[in-house]
Amino acid sequence: MALIHSKGKKVQDIFLWAGDSRGYLFSSNGLMQMTTDDVQGALDPYQNLIADGVLSNVIHMGGKYVVHSRSVFVDQPHLVITATDGCFAYLHSPMELESILLPTLEQARNPNEWETLLEAHIRAVASDDFTMRIAIVGFQTFRQIKTAFAARHRKFRALYAEPMDRMASEHDQNGLISLWERYKKYYVLGEMDE
Repeated sequence: MALIHSKGKKVQDIFLWAGDSRGYLFSSNGLMQMTTDDVQGALDPYQNLIADGVLSNVIHMGGKYVVHSRSVFVDQPHLVITATDGCFAYLHSPMELESILLPTLEQARNPNEWETLLEAHIRAVASDDFTMRIAIVGFQTFRQIKTAFAARHRKFRALYAEPMDRMASEHDQNGLISLWERYKKYYVLGEMDE
């Protein structure tokens, strides 16, 4: 879950979570995971996909659980995304989520079409139910969103998507891990550029 509050010229995004549902901040700088998966062991998001980590914190009626929170102030237009594990657990890498978000955004003519394209891409790989919500913050039109993310799409395609596709087709696991290590500098909570 995410709460969004306007604070003068900045916006405060508050992410609340338990388990492995995720919250993301998506700006023209890229996709950043704002939540940490509640899994046993110290797994980063890539390791968790490979190992299918065991949940260590689950909301349920009969037991103890913790709802975590993280607050961040943002001074640029962005998207706040919340997603259940069905949206990302069947991808080969956390990088693939951005490789679904950007091309579908580029192809879409309006928000409804983007939703339809996203759903089709996720449904094609998911073996579970899935829910994704996207809140638009600071943009007035869908055209503004597309324009803001166009340069990111070009950069992502050159730096990550094309190498990722090539490495996957060549079964270059070491190359994929090296690519992930570079990508996660922005993506992973705690390793973001301030």
